Amino acid sequence: MRPLRTYRDDVASLIKKGGASYISMAVAAYQKGGSTAPSPANPRNLFFVVASGILVLLGIAAGAFVLFFREAPPQSAGITLAPLIFVESEEELDATGVGHEALMNNLFQK
Repeated sequence: MRPLRTYRDDVASLIKKGGASYISMAVAAYQKGGSTAPSPANPRNLFFVVASGILVLLGIAAGAFVLFFREAPPQSAGITLAPLIFVESEEELDATGVGHEALMNNLFQK
């Protein structure tokens, strides 16, 4: 099976033979290619430019609307609710000589 030929290999063999240099290849590519940018005067390109501009403006308007016209969070009525779990309370529990079942029952009763 022959090795795969790549553009890099072709350029290296051409330079090795002395038929071209990097500068001569760049000049030839410039003269051959010209401009590859699409023409802005094309109606299809103009449509896409205008449509993308409209979408960007709509996105900015939606962001501004959400930022400036959102509802304020509801105010607290000043009622404080007791917590369901009392993490600040401490109590000592002697677990010496108590089995697992009895210890768990004792914990759940408190």
